[in-house]
Amino acid sequence: MALLALALKACGQAAPAQPPQSVQSAQSQCWLEHLSDAERRELVLGYARMQEREGKAMADAWAQGVRSGYEERFAAEGVCPSAEGGASSDSIPSRGSTQLPEREASRAPEAGAAPQLLNRYGKPCKRIELENQNVPNIGGAMGWALVQVCKD
Repeated sequence: MALLALALKACGQAAPAQPPQSVQSAQSQCWLEHLSDAERRELVLGYARMQEREGKAMADAWAQGVRSGYEERFAAEGVCPSAEGGASSDSIPSRGSTQLPEREASRAPEAGAAPQLLNRYGKPCKRIELENQNVPNIGGAMGWALVQVCKD
C-alpha cells in the first residue's frame, strides 16, 4: 500500500489515507524519484490490475518485488545508494517493465480436473474414503454409487 501511495503522490494524484509510518530514508524513495512519468503510471495501473485480479496481498507482494528490482537497477547504475553494497543484474527489470509475475499455482483447477474435496473447515481433505450412497437413477429408481467422503 505504501508503494501505491508513493506512486500516486509522484503522479500528482491524491493518495489514499494510510496509517502513520516512521520517516523513510532518502534511499527508500530514491528509486521512485528516478522513474519517468510513464513508468509511474504503469506502476500504478499494474498495481490496480493485480489488486483487482489477485487481491491486495498478491498486489503488495508484486509491488515489493518491482520496488526491489528498481532499487537494484538504480543502485547498479550508480543513481541510488545500495543497501547491500551490490546488486544482482538477473533480477533487475528492464526500464518500464512492470509485467505481472507468473503464478506458480493457479486458483482455479485445470479444465477436466476433479474438484478438490474440502473438509468442514474449508481446508483440503487429507483422508478421503469411498462410501456406497443411494442416488437417483434415470426413471426414478434408486441405485447405489461410490461417493468420495472426507473423513477428517
